[in-house]
Amino acid sequence: ILLIGYGAIGQLVAAEMPNERKRIKLSVLVRPPYREETQRALGEQVEVVSRLDQMEEVPELAIECAGHGAVAQYGEACIANGSDFLVTSVGALTDADVLKRLTDAARIHLGKLLIPAGAIGGVDA
Repeated sequence: ILLIGYGAIGQLVAAEMPNERKRIKLSVLVRPPYREETQRALGEQVEVVSRLDQMEEVPELAIECAGHGAVAQYGEACIANGSDFLVTSVGALTDADVLKRLTDAARIHLGKLLIPAGAIGGVDA
């Protein structure tokens, strides 16, 4: 599983991951200035990268936890690379171009664009 972003939402999602990491390999994508800090916070068992091409393996699932810009920036590439893509910032899909790019990528690459039902926690979470 790849978490895109390690702010409030990313930290909440990471904290809810099962403790037995033998079954789940967790990777986190953050901006370059936050890479070392995030690596220290998560430990060496978690792969922390600043670009998708730095990952050791293609994740089965990429979870966007970094806002609308991250959906537009990483969604299409994740799906094209073979990952299913879960969008937490569903408001990004109101941009017709972003929605078309993601749905086209899912159709062409036989990937899944996952849109969770219900609200995802914001500031109040």
